[in-house]
Amino acid sequence: MPSGYVPGEVGHHDQWAWPQPYVRYAELIADGRGLATWGTPFGHLDGVWLAFEGGRFAHARLRRAPSADAGVQA
Repeated sequence: MPSGYVPGEVGHHDQWAWPQPYVRYAELIADGRGLATWGTPFGHLDGVWLAFEGGRFAHARLRRAPSADAGVQA
């Protein structure tokens, strides 16, 4: 899962100094650079599969719900 930090675009904890961090992130995503590669935001029924190894967090996998047109034939 992305961290929200992209070298040359958003440094570690830069957002804490922004007066409107969500607005700034939206602007950066709209620019179509590194943050835009994240994909679409979560929707209803989307989620994250978390993996733990030895009782510690190991990694996460995004789980998208099937699209509304999945299986629909034209």
